[in-house]
Amino acid sequence: MGALPFLHGYEMIDFDITKYPVFNYVAYFFIVLAGKDLLKEGFKEGESPLKLPSIILAIALITLTTISTLNRMGVIKFALDYPPAIDWILYIVCGLFLIIGIFILFSEGE
Repeated sequence: MGALPFLHGYEMIDFDITKYPVFNYVAYFFIVLAGKDLLKEGFKEGESPLKLPSIILAIALITLTTISTLNRMGVIKFALDYPPAIDWILYIVCGLFLIIGIFILFSEGE
């Protein structure tokens, strides 16, 4: 989810997922679910050095995605004003942390 808008923003690909509102809300739903999984993985990781960064990234991912989505839907009136590249980078980093966390949990025997 972070790579497609990032590549489109730098005109490396022509496909723009952000112009389809239904895909946006479905994508944001899955991003929040990924944040929940990253949060669960963060708490399951024993003494891993990635435990605290995983938890912080998961909370940031869930918070930023939820606030911006609710603002676009008109549910809340305030917005966090930051460039979309921050979202894209956050999605990519959280995805990498999810993949690394799975390998850490498998190596610990979870």
